[in-house]
Amino acid sequence: MSHDTLAPVIPSFSALNATDGIHAIPGAPGLPLGNVELPPKSSAVHSIRPVDTNGRVIDKAVLTALDWRPGDLLSWRINSGLIVITRPGYGRRGVTKHGHLSLPAAVRRGAHIAIHDRVLLAADPEQSLLVVYPAHVLDEILARRFAEGADA
Repeated sequence: MSHDTLAPVIPSFSALNATDGIHAIPGAPGLPLGNVELPPKSSAVHSIRPVDTNGRVIDKAVLTALDWRPGDLLSWRINSGLIVITRPGYGRRGVTKHGHLSLPAAVRRGAHIAIHDRVLLAADPEQSLLVVYPAHVLDEILARRFAEGADA
């Protein structure tokens, strides 16, 4: 094929400039760089922490993001193996005087979380909601995601 045959098929990017909304990559004249939109910023806060011998999870960044303070009462429910925690609570302890999250033994047992297990804390400050993901649930999620990716 001659150079003339390809001319109508391949547009000339060298004629475009910044006023056209396309910017060339420095050092690579003629190649366009489109405008890339950043994903919306999330207010979610995540952390992976161990459960200590007293059933506490210590992560002040998560509790600070939620604006949960020592003495706050929390409500717990277990949903699909996850612990969903909200405030205000209804008479149960929640945030210790030292600012740690206290997971009651019955809640830990219900979610199959043992002492020293690591959990993922996923906080949504806009909803004043904290979801605790036990390690075995994370393993299931990741295995399913990996299997889906392998099939694609």
